[in-house]
Amino acid sequence: MVRATFLYCCLLLLLRCSYAIYCDEDDCYDLLGVSQTANSSEIKKAYYKLSLKHHPDKNPDPESRKIFVKVANAYEVLISPILFS
Repeated sequence: MVRATFLYCCLLLLLRCSYAIYCDEDDCYDLLGVSQTANSSEIKKAYYKLSLKHHPDKNPDPESRKIFVKVANAYEVLISPILFS
């Protein structure tokens, strides 16, 4: 029982750390400009809008490229639970 609890805590910590790696200190929902209750279509719509605006082929600004990477990572984090649920 103790081992199962320990493994469960390790898994939760790993999941929390992976979220932080993808979204850094930012909230993934805030990066995409959607609420935490947003459904998959709202998340996709926000992602496509921001990715077109900040895509390196469309916007040569180096800061815009950083935003594009953050937006793509946030989308990946938020859409994964929806795809696998």
